[in-house]
Amino acid sequence: MDSLDGDGEMVIFIGRCKCCLNEGDLKNMWTPYTYEGETEIYGMMLTECFALSWQQPDDNMKYMDMICISCISRLRDALAFKREVLVSEEVLRENQDEILLYTTVKVEEDLEEEEEKSEYNDVEYLEVPDSLNKDELNEEYLSDEQLLSSDNSLLIECKRKRSKRLTKEDRNKTYKQYTEEELQMAVDAVQNNEMSHTEAAELFNVPTKTISAKIRNIANEEEEQSQSPEENRKRKFPKKLPKQDRNKTYKQYTEKTLRIAIDAVQNEGMSCNKAAEKFKVPRKTLALRLQNAIAKKEEPDDDDASKIIDQEKHYKLVEEIKSILTYTNAIPYKSRLSRYYCAYCSTYGPAFDDADDLRTHTKTKHVDNRTKGVDQIMRPHWLNEVLRIDIHSLHCTVCCTILPTWNDMFRHLEDVHEVVLDEAYNRVIPYILARELKCALCGEAFPNYHMLDGHMNTHYSSYICSECGDTFLSASRLKKHVEVHSTGRFPCEVCGKVYNLKKYMKKHFVIVHGQKDQYKCSYCPERFSRTFQRHQHVLENHKEMVKIKTCEICGKTFDWMPYYSAHMRRKHGNKKNYKCKQCDKRFPMKYQLRDHQEKHLEERNFVCDVCSERFKTKAGLVRHCQLHHNFPTAKNQTVK
Repeated sequence: MDSLDGDGEMVIFIGRCKCCLNEGDLKNMWTPYTYEGETEIYGMMLTECFALSWQQPDDNMKYMDMICISCISRLRDALAFKREVLVSEEVLRENQDEILLYTTVKVEEDLEEEEEKSEYNDVEYLEVPDSLNKDELNEEYLSDEQLLSSDNSLLIECKRKRSKRLTKEDRNKTYKQYTEEELQMAVDAVQNNEMSHTEAAELFNVPTKTISAKIRNIANEEEEQSQSPEENRKRKFPKKLPKQDRNKTYKQYTEKTLRIAIDAVQNEGMSCNKAAEKFKVPRKTLALRLQNAIAKKEEPDDDDASKIIDQEKHYKLVEEIKSILTYTNAIPYKSRLSRYYCAYCSTYGPAFDDADDLRTHTKTKHVDNRTKGVDQIMRPHWLNEVLRIDIHSLHCTVCCTILPTWNDMFRHLEDVHEVVLDEAYNRVIPYILARELKCALCGEAFPNYHMLDGHMNTHYSSYICSECGDTFLSASRLKKHVEVHSTGRFPCEVCGKVYNLKKYMKKHFVIVHGQKDQYKCSYCPERFSRTFQRHQHVLENHKEMVKIKTCEICGKTFDWMPYYSAHMRRKHGNKKNYKCKQCDKRFPMKYQLRDHQEKHLEERNFVCDVCSERFKTKAGLVRHCQLHHNFPTAKNQTVK
């Protein structure tokens, strides 16, 4: 389906949800589907719920009307609510007279009951006659049915008013007026089954809850004494949750909400506790920010001024990131060991080798948390000063305009939607996570993500090395780079091998003597020292999880993404950066150039041991042995 935007450009809507224009898991609106035993046709459900004027298209055009899973869920809820309202309205209309009569009678009964209560306001305690069982009155009041069955005249007297809560001074006059001897006697009476909790509390003038708590403590002490010393050393308080679980409840407020709470305390006179409860921010955090704000006003200095500037820049960056995620379909993400991770789940969540799986996960699992989770992603600001963002097939989600480049997005948001982005220009790093990795800013191709990620430093000058002048986009990258200039003698503590760079020694120690198995399987706890070993493990033990990659040009299939990427560079790559100096031929891979240069050699150093024929290259000897001597490989060869 095509449409025109405000500038007259043609915009393509094919492959999008007709309700929200999002991509993802789509279903046809006019195809019957079964859900919980019932047949659903989403186009008819939309017409019934919202009275839309949509008409069922022709058979050859039905494939264009699609709806996403998120909209289907919302449609089911909306239609169910509409049907419930209609049914309730029908019931009210049919039983209007009966409901009106019942309501009138109920109001009259309530008025009579209020009059009866007002006549007996002075009745404070209930005097229980001997005809009633006093055990039933120890813990709770008698019900109306019990009173009516015993003596109807007691009904009104039983409905006494609850006494008001005493002041703290008055409560202290009656609180803990028992002795430890009386408490111990009450506990002994209950443990020996001589009395119930209520009887012991009444006899020894001890609170019932105190007796129960004392008995529980005694039982816990006896249980600890019966345990072994190892079991007794276990922590009595809950263990500290892992970081991924703490993030579910820790700092779930936004900086904007915290600032509103601070303003309410400073300008509106609201107390710190009420503001923390109303805006759902930590009370200690709110109090600390207020204290810092007061101290900075009284004795400002240069350090405080720089901190305030940094806080304002980070706050503005977070708001601009929310604007980008609101107006575009960009996907924030994180990376580790050349694998992709969801920015909302962080590196504790699932890892993805394919960027398509990352995009599908983010669009389906975090559709409601797209902007709300930005504050959590960017905390703390000194570690998360930049954000990686995937702009594959970038377009505006408001007006559905296709945005070919990263700079086009900035111009479009400012010209069309009046959204100006300043901090995001230098601190939001764009990537195009496609099968063929290219720089989103200059278009240069790279064989793997690690090289592309390092290349992005050349486009940003946020941090500059004072030794060599190289630029870096984050402070952490500059810190790692500075180690290159600290040359010297760095011996390994285990084997004594000496390196001239400290980072090389650390890498040697980790690989050889430290964590050899740093690559973990995504589907089981097994770990491996190389990515290829992990891939072989997945092929053998998790075949159902292997995703087959198919070349769109020649149809060849691959079971590992590095294989597919290498195939695209070798066979279908446009850039051939390796040139032969003797014949000016170019090759996309360095090893191809090396094999080609052997053809220019005059010496024939490869000799067949069967017929003594000589060849310039090893490949020529292999072909000779396979054709003339029926060898599967060149087993008999001599290099002279």
